Formats: sequence, structure tokens, C-alpha cells
Amino acid sequence: MRTINETIEMYVEGTRTGDVNLLRKVFHEKAVMSGELFGMKMIVDSPEHFFKDIAGEKAASNYEYGYEILKEVKDIAVVELNERNLKSANFSNLFQLQKIEDDWYITSKLFTSLEVL
Repeated sequence: MRTINETIEMYVEGTRTGDVNLLRKVFHEKAVMSGELFGMKMIVDSPEHFFKDIAGEKAASNYEYGYEILKEVKDIAVVELNERNLKSANFSNLFQLQKIEDDWYITSKLFTSLEVL
């Protein structure tokens, strides 16, 4: 039984360490992503590009993050995650999660890069 907090912490750990296998455990198989990366718009796609980009890449030692569960209603939730010093930038992410059986999964990720460091 994985909680919302555990799901987000697993996402952060997978992102921080470049562990795609861990990331695949928290994203639903039909999850979608969209957002903006250094001025380039990415319109609804799967997380596969993210997985390929992050695979085997460890975040800088000064990587930091913070998150807040913005809303939880029954088996759905919205989480805001802010990251600093990931791949030479800061990011703001909004996740939609859904509880399926006993575990929470990321079903949607909306993101933007904030600045190049």
C-alpha cells in the first residue's frame, strides 16, 4: 500500500538518481506529460522522453526539492513539486495522482523549467 507521500518520494529518488525502473513504478502505464522545457513546448505525450532523458543521470549534489499535497479527494490528488538544480535548472511540477487498488500512481505530470542556472 503506497501513499501519496511515498509515491512522490519515489519519484524524487528516481529523478535524483536516474533510476528509470523506480520512476516506472510510480507512473501509471497510461500516464501523460506536458509542459515547457527551456522554451520548448511539449504537448501531451507519455513520460518515455523523460525516462530517456533522466536514465542514468544523477542530479547535482546541491539538488533540492519541496512538495505539497494541494488537494486530496477520495482516490484522486494533486501535488505540487518544486525542484532546484536538476539538469542545470529549476522546475515546477504539478502531478495528478490516482489511487488504484492500494497504491497511488502519477497519471499526469505538467511541468515548466524556471531558469537556467
